[in-house]
Amino acid sequence: MKLRPLIEQYLAYRQALGEKFLTNGNILRAFYRSVGATTAVAAVGRPETTRFLYGRGPVTSAWHIRHTALKGFFRYAIGRGHITTIPLPDVLPERPPPFVAYIYTREEVRRLLTATDGYQRNRSCLEPVTMRVLILLLFATGLRVHEAIALNRNQVDLDRSLLTVVRTKFYKTRLVPFTRQLGCVLRDYPGGRFARGAFFHHGSQWGPAQSVHDRGRFS
Repeated sequence: MKLRPLIEQYLAYRQALGEKFLTNGNILRAFYRSVGATTAVAAVGRPETTRFLYGRGPVTSAWHIRHTALKGFFRYAIGRGHITTIPLPDVLPERPPPFVAYIYTREEVRRLLTATDGYQRNRSCLEPVTMRVLILLLFATGLRVHEAIALNRNQVDLDRSLLTVVRTKFYKTRLVPFTRQLGCVLRDYPGGRFARGAFFHHGSQWGPAQSVHDRGRFS
């Protein structure tokens, strides 16, 4: 059987079990694009899988994520009688050391906020005022970056000082309270004046907004 149809069959099988299977799906589709969608599954050997696993960069935790995705697929192929062995490397590289979170001091956060005043607009679609408010939001609530950027106006309840975060890890929704000080910053932010749509508007033409500066609120 050809690689692409069997991978798509496997993805449909896992999703039928109730899994979203998005990350592994993207990895396996990238794999058949790398090897060749019309390549026979039985013709895939260790050279092809090794080349895909290692890529061109250093070994990171992504190597092991790709390995897990391929291993699940090849086990499925064995169970369906398409192959008899798993064509993956016998020796796995050592896992990189675990990520250690860095805790910013208040002074470091102040320097970040000060740096937003000289933020170069032509290097990003984010305005300086947006970058400043985004940093304050991340600092005060602990949101993930993609969660903050994905916030819609109707998910920011300024009256109750409450965020509704719907694009979270493991596809869950959670409520995140915030302080009065952050509420003042969010209320003054120009993007917060829109009734609908993304809270953080990209590529706007707003100029520097002194009203969203911390003014000692986060001292």
